[in-house]
Amino acid sequence: VGADKYLWRLILLFIESVTVRSSKQSSEEQDVLEEDDKSSGPVTTSDLEFLTSLCEKFTGSQLLQCFHQTLTYALQLPEEKQDGHAVQTSKVLLNFEDASTDVEIFNVAYHTAKQLRHFKFALAFILNHLVSSQHLVEQLAEAEPAAFLTDYQCFMETILQFISQVTQSHDRHREKSSNRFWRILLHKSHDLLDHLVNLLPDSMIMNVVLGLMNHSLPLVLRRAVELLNTKLQQYKEGLTASQANMLLPVTTKLLSVVQQCLLKGAKTGVRDEDIITGQTALYSLKVLCRILGQKNHKQFIEVLKVCVKILSEYHNNGMVSASSMLCIAEVISCIKTHSIEHLGKFMPLIISQLQSEDITSHEVLLLAAVTSLQKIIESVPLFLSPYLLDITVQICKVSSMISEQAESHKPVVSQKVKLICTTLATVTPIRTFLPVLEKSFIALQDRMASCADCAMSMLKDHIVKMSREDLTTFSQDLLKFFFSCFDLRTTQSEISESDLDVIEGR
Repeated sequence: VGADKYLWRLILLFIESVTVRSSKQSSEEQDVLEEDDKSSGPVTTSDLEFLTSLCEKFTGSQLLQCFHQTLTYALQLPEEKQDGHAVQTSKVLLNFEDASTDVEIFNVAYHTAKQLRHFKFALAFILNHLVSSQHLVEQLAEAEPAAFLTDYQCFMETILQFISQVTQSHDRHREKSSNRFWRILLHKSHDLLDHLVNLLPDSMIMNVVLGLMNHSLPLVLRRAVELLNTKLQQYKEGLTASQANMLLPVTTKLLSVVQQCLLKGAKTGVRDEDIITGQTALYSLKVLCRILGQKNHKQFIEVLKVCVKILSEYHNNGMVSASSMLCIAEVISCIKTHSIEHLGKFMPLIISQLQSEDITSHEVLLLAAVTSLQKIIESVPLFLSPYLLDITVQICKVSSMISEQAESHKPVVSQKVKLICTTLATVTPIRTFLPVLEKSFIALQDRMASCADCAMSMLKDHIVKMSREDLTTFSQDLLKFFFSCFDLRTTQSEISESDLDVIEGR
């Protein structure tokens, strides 16, 4: 009787009594966290058994409502109590007729800071136990999804809000003595989310996540996308038809999230939290493309168009540009020749990022640019002729700058640049490659000494891969190119003697 009104209050009052009882029984000042080392956690085994037997009297839907209301109450409690002592009853009179019943469940004024922390920790611990109970699993397995999914989604929303709140508290107390408490409470909060997620099959979880993506609170939206990312990591290529049908609607919803967060207010200014959510959604699209893209070209061409627009709008935002470039590259690697008509829209933007004078000072952007370029070259190598000159020039420059700043860059960046050079040299036909390299030498005159190593290494790799027929056919062109290189002393008087020695030594 009255489960929706009284059950959650009863559980909270029980936890409050455990909190007070534990404090009074303790002979030493122990932190709540030390209780975590005991097998029963912050409450005794008999207390857990009582709560478990109590919850077994109610349906799955009733329990989800109860857990939602219980955690909602915890969200309303203050982060910390500045004064470590409880208020003396004799000094403050309570008017229980005027006071809110909910507030009086755990009156912060009448409890210590330690009891407040203990209450929160015990609440998270008990909810973890109850949500993972066999009774709730059986109840949800036997019930029709329509009977509990709304309550399930409400509870998940509340957990996501609680995780966000605890995360912020943990960050604020990073340098304080209470840091360990917030760290463990954060772990318990994530455990609670995991237990709730594990209650349902993936198809139902996806429906819940899609519902959460319509939430008006940005933090819930972002946490929902992060939860989606966690689930997507479990999927590999070669999905069944039912799995693919389940995930395809997620692509459409993520596109809507990206547009809402990054493009809707691009002209007037976008909030930082929307940018973070948009980047997270771009990562989700990248993962979805990897597992769905090859058989769903049309859907991911739409993803490509949106990502190109974002890259254009956020050209000066390194993190967003990095996310959009990686997503573009993933789409190209999956749909390959279906992307040819869009090359003219995104290739100039990616090359423009490489042309930035500050590219080597932004490690994330640099790594994203070279990774994206590498994937695109491997995916559509025969359709990049209009951009080969710009690509070659910029890769030679980037290679030179990385060599000069080797200590400040991760080895993976240098490895990817070398891989781009090798790929360009080995997949480009000689009739295209040689004229591009000649023009590159002209374009690199002001940095010839530092860039010659990269350019000549590309030529070496290209010659090694040439067939006997191509060597015979293009031998005169190769000789002409080498003669023009050696003729630099007479044609390029502005190049210093020392630089000429370096160039000729290559």
